[in-house]
Amino acid sequence: MTFAEPSIVNYKYSKFTIFIEKLKKQMDIKTIIKNKGHISISELMGYALPIYYGSRQPFGKGGDFITAPEISQVFGELIGVFIAYQWINMGTPSSVALVEMGPGRGVLMKDLLRGTRRVKGFHEAIDIHMVENSLQLQQVQKETLEGMHGNIKWHDNINTIPRKKSFFVANEFFDALPINQYVKTKEGWCENLIFLDKNEKLRFGLSPVCGFSDEFNKKHPFVKEGDVLEVSQSSLAIVKDIAKRIKEFGGAGVFIDYGYDYYGYKDTLQGMKNHKFHDVLKNIGEADITAHVDFVALSEAVKEQGIDDCSIVTQREFLMSLGIEKRREILVAGAANKKQAKRVSDCVERLIDVKNMGSLFKVLVSVEGKFGI
Repeated sequence: MTFAEPSIVNYKYSKFTIFIEKLKKQMDIKTIIKNKGHISISELMGYALPIYYGSRQPFGKGGDFITAPEISQVFGELIGVFIAYQWINMGTPSSVALVEMGPGRGVLMKDLLRGTRRVKGFHEAIDIHMVENSLQLQQVQKETLEGMHGNIKWHDNINTIPRKKSFFVANEFFDALPINQYVKTKEGWCENLIFLDKNEKLRFGLSPVCGFSDEFNKKHPFVKEGDVLEVSQSSLAIVKDIAKRIKEFGGAGVFIDYGYDYYGYKDTLQGMKNHKFHDVLKNIGEADITAHVDFVALSEAVKEQGIDDCSIVTQREFLMSLGIEKRREILVAGAANKKQAKRVSDCVERLIDVKNMGSLFKVLVSVEGKFGI
C-alpha cells in the first residue's frame, strides 16, 4: 500500500530550515484549500506542526504538554538501563550509535547518560545522534546536554546517521507524524478531508470512495459503518528504515507513545494547547496536533524487515521489568523531606498507573538478538 506524502511539507522527515521562513510568507491554510478544493489531515498536520514546533517551547508546565521525561528522571534512567543491557548482551561492541528521534528538550537523553555513567565502557562506545529539525529545540537540547558527552551530533533525519550497530529511542515522536483518516460508509471507505464552508470556516467532510477501499476491506473485514481507520505513512516509512538498519547491522529500537495495540477503529485526532484539548481546526500552527499511534501497524512493519524479536507491552510492564519500583525506593529514601519523598513517589506512580500513562502508553521493543531484562 502506498500513500502520497504530505504535499505541503513532509514533517520530521524534511529539512526544517528550508521551510520556516517560507511558511511565514506563503499562502495561509484557507487559501491553500481554496486553490486545491480540500486538503487531507496529513497535509493539515504537515502545514501546522513545523510552524508550531518552530515558534515555541511546547514542553513542560509552561508549554502545552508534559512528557514522561519531564515527569520523573527515572524514565530516562531506565531507558538507559535497557540500552546498556542490550549493549552488554551484544558483547560490548566498541562503536555503536545511540539515536533519539524527536528529543524534546533533551531531558530523556540527559537522564539516560547520567543513569549509565557507571556502566564500564558504555559512554566510550557510543556516539550520540539527535534527530531534530527544529532549530529552536536543537538549541534547547544543546543547553540541556552541555557537558554530558563529548560526541553528540544533530540531524534533520536519520539518512545522515552512520550505518552501523545502533540503538534507537523515540518517546512521543510518532504521535505527531501526519496521518490520513478513512471512514467506513455504506459505499466503501472514504477519506476524511478538510474543506471550507460557505462562511470560509474549516470543516471536515468525506471524499468519494477512495482507491484503497478494496484493500482496506480485505485487511479489516469486520468493521462496521462509521468506523475510522488512521494510517500514518510517515511513521511506517521511518520504522521500516530503522528496522532495516537494525536487521543489517544489529541493535535495538525502543518506541514509546500513547496508542493502541489492537484496532479500535476510532477517531483519535486531537489538538492540545495549554494542557487542554483544543479544536484541531482552530488556531492552526498555535496548538499541537497528534493522533494515537497504531502499534499494530508499526510492529508489522518491523517484522516485514525480518526482525522476529518484536514485542508490544504497556509502559507499566516495560518499566516494571526494568526495576522502577526499586529505583523509586532508592530515590524516596534519599529525599530531603517527606514532602519531596511524596512528590518523587507520586511522579513515578504517574508513569506506571494502569488508569493513566501505565496503560495508555505502549512500548514497541525490537531487537536483533536476545531480548530480556
